[in-house]
Amino acid sequence: MKTVTDAPAAPATPPPAARVWRSKTAAILAVALVLVAGLELVARAAVEPPESFTDRLVVPPVRDGVYLVGNSMFKTGVDVDELRQRFPGEPVDFAYYDGHYTSLWYLIAKTAFAEPDTRPGLVVWGFRPAFARDPLFRQNRPNATDLFAFDDPDYLRLGDAGTGGSALASIDAYGALADSSVLFAERNDVRDWIADTANRAGVSVLEAAGAASGADLRERVVEGDRSVADEIVLQLTGGAVQLTEEQVVDDVGDFVSGPQRRFADGFIPRTARAFQERGLDQLVVIWRPANAIDGAPAPEDVQFVADAIAWFEANDVPYLNLYDDPRLLPEHLASGDHYNAQGREVATAILGDRLAELGVGSG
Repeated sequence: MKTVTDAPAAPATPPPAARVWRSKTAAILAVALVLVAGLELVARAAVEPPESFTDRLVVPPVRDGVYLVGNSMFKTGVDVDELRQRFPGEPVDFAYYDGHYTSLWYLIAKTAFAEPDTRPGLVVWGFRPAFARDPLFRQNRPNATDLFAFDDPDYLRLGDAGTGGSALASIDAYGALADSSVLFAERNDVRDWIADTANRAGVSVLEAAGAASGADLRERVVEGDRSVADEIVLQLTGGAVQLTEEQVVDDVGDFVSGPQRRFADGFIPRTARAFQERGLDQLVVIWRPANAIDGAPAPEDVQFVADAIAWFEANDVPYLNLYDDPRLLPEHLASGDHYNAQGREVATAILGDRLAELGVGSG
């Protein structure tokens, strides 16, 4: 009987259409990068760069005043008007960055307040231990925090996403098209026609490459608040890095964070040290979250607070420990860790007393 043997399988090759699409996509994306880079040169000629990082703060500091910088914990926990009434001779201002955490306070400490006229008398900042233990980069909040990004090794290392490769490194790799990009970073000041031209041209290039749905792409870029550089980065990273929205997304879609860190390995001591190195007085607020108020604090949070207090005292950093303050009660909470009007009144009074101890209002 004749035996028929199977012929060896031919090596798998992508269909011709797929090969053409890949080469076409790579070529057109390269053209898109060159296009955006060229428009960047035009943008640089049309835009006056800010005089300093301090100019990029959402609220400018007043010389020798009290300057609060924080997120929703400060917004719900501090009545700025009440502090102004308590200290009528002292300027009190609040720079609000919704949904941002310790990495931003570090960036501000390292980059802002360089000029004498922009140096506040006291900077008040703070943290919740549960969030300070995470090496967070940015939450999904579209504001100007990207303008503070700079090539700082501590910032890049502590913000490592821990997802099989640093998302921050990915962002840094595309810095010419994103954080350091005039067209992106100065998008509110660049002439409208430059941005519109870049977006429409880039959309046409990406559509030709078949990299995304044309209608959706035009809605995101032309009608939305994205840059074409950001759209290219999004396509190249498969959606892992989205710079316009200032987020690096994981499967949940909120944060990317690596292993939780001890106090000594996080942003808090580095931020405090950065303020000291700039010769700025500071007050660090350790916020009291819901789990500490209702009697179920996380052991890791308790240890983090203890380590923070020990470090602050050893390094002469003034702090306000609300975490262990029994005056903040369950009825002072609104939702989550945020405070209601009554809680804000209590927390503001405690903060005011601590500011008075530090000499605010003493003339």
